[in-house]
Amino acid sequence: MLLQQCTILIYGAGHKGHDISLLDPILFLEPTFVVGIGASGGFDADGRPATYRRSLELISSGKIEALPFLTHRYGALEQIRKAFEEDFTREDYIKGVLSLK
Repeated sequence: MLLQQCTILIYGAGHKGHDISLLDPILFLEPTFVVGIGASGGFDADGRPATYRRSLELISSGKIEALPFLTHRYGALEQIRKAFEEDFTREDYIKGVLSLK
């Protein structure tokens, strides 16, 4: 995967015990980082973070494939506690999603 002079969206925060130095191997390639935390990217007129809206548009259009990063799925609100307290520390955890039908 070639990352030189690309834009990388960091959508979420890191895991306990890791810091931003994990990105050191790719920083010399000079990517542009867009972070969906806080006010990065500004806000839309409705007050929603513009980075989130743009991210969802890219995923919905198929320009970004998100499914390979969804490692854990939750089908009920009762499962969310486990996600935040246990699953996020698992070595195989990348991102979890709650899907209510």
